[in-house]
Amino acid sequence: MHLEVSFLLWILVKGLIKYTLSIVLVLICTEVFVSQNHTYFKALSDKLLLKLEMLKKRGDDELVFIGSSKTLDAVDSELFNTTFNEKSSRKIKTFNMATTGQNKKRFFHTIKKVLNSQVKVLVIEVSYVNFIKGKLGFNELKEKLIKDSESQSFEEKFQSFLGSNLKMVELRKAFKPKALLRLFMIFTSNIFNHDMWFRSNTIKQIASKFSSIPEFKTDVLIEPEIIESNLSTDNKFVDLVNILKMTDKKIIFINPPIGEKGIKKECNVLNHRSYEALSHKLSSKIYDYTCVAFDKKFLRDLTHLNSLGRSAFTQMLVRDLKSEIIEVL
Repeated sequence: MHLEVSFLLWILVKGLIKYTLSIVLVLICTEVFVSQNHTYFKALSDKLLLKLEMLKKRGDDELVFIGSSKTLDAVDSELFNTTFNEKSSRKIKTFNMATTGQNKKRFFHTIKKVLNSQVKVLVIEVSYVNFIKGKLGFNELKEKLIKDSESQSFEEKFQSFLGSNLKMVELRKAFKPKALLRLFMIFTSNIFNHDMWFRSNTIKQIASKFSSIPEFKTDVLIEPEIIESNLSTDNKFVDLVNILKMTDKKIIFINPPIGEKGIKKECNVLNHRSYEALSHKLSSKIYDYTCVAFDKKFLRDLTHLNSLGRSAFTQMLVRDLKSEIIEVL
């Protein structure tokens, strides 16, 4: 009886040791794999980092759209390419870098990264959303973990230690269920147009890809208010100017269309005075589409376009920006 109990205990201990060693081995392999592919896993934890990695992977985009969810919903880069290439002998490839959850830090971070890429033309949204104060997001977790103080508990210090020394802890957001989809998006970014995955109503967007490109009457394709250089002391965009003033890339500013109730907030004398100063300092035009209310059938809500509005506005952009873009290609 005693021997049977000892034998059972030995089997139990042996199984426990194997199980523990297996877990340790899996953790070691995971840590090595994440460390070797640190850039990709970091990109999986944040939409902005994901798009920057996709831009790098694609490698041959000549024009990039930068902005908030307004531009994300307003521009179909695939349709822009098709429409532009039909109307020009010079072909182009574009990428929509706009993301949801935009703020000034994320906006400027995106611009700086794109300025250091192969891109020749930056089409930048200048609506107020991009200048709201906020946090960068993807570096804050690490900064929080490595912060040490007398007030930290043992658990917080242990978490800080793990976050500082283990990549799989630092980048644990990358292990969410959507991570595999995002990894797929990075490695196929030069094959498929992934704009739809960043917007709402993904199923409807996929279905719309099988429909023909809608044609619009001239009267529904509104004309922009084009703001050009005018000497002004307005300094609203001084931080943006400081980032862009040394680049030799083509810079074009846009403000996508909105509903009637939002016109006074976007299209007003103060904003246009700031646009004039911005244009003067950077020798760039601002195309403001917010001065005429967009038809309700094109709107998802007051400030965002639906799929029909996206098709209409994308065709408007090609119409209005084509000559400027061709100059630098």
